[in-house]
Amino acid sequence: MKNNRNSASGFLSGYFAQVYSAAGLRWVGDNAADMDDLVDAIIDAATDDVVKKILDVEGLQKQLFEARTEVAFLHGKTYADYYQPDKEAQQ
Repeated sequence: MKNNRNSASGFLSGYFAQVYSAAGLRWVGDNAADMDDLVDAIIDAATDDVVKKILDVEGLQKQLFEARTEVAFLHGKTYADYYQPDKEAQQ
């Protein structure tokens, strides 16, 4: 991930350096550090969204398991007995 981050920061720095040059401005090391910070912020924002979605799915999986366990209990069985296919039926 570090190499991808460095590549992204390098590309941004290169493009912005060209823009600065075309505008008659001087590109300095602080600007490159700002590009590093920008890439980090983008990665953090994307990561936060992915983590939230994963946690949402894990919560839904837990709810589904609890509901299926209750259905099995209502049929007088355990979760494993109710939802595992009968091995003899598969043969």
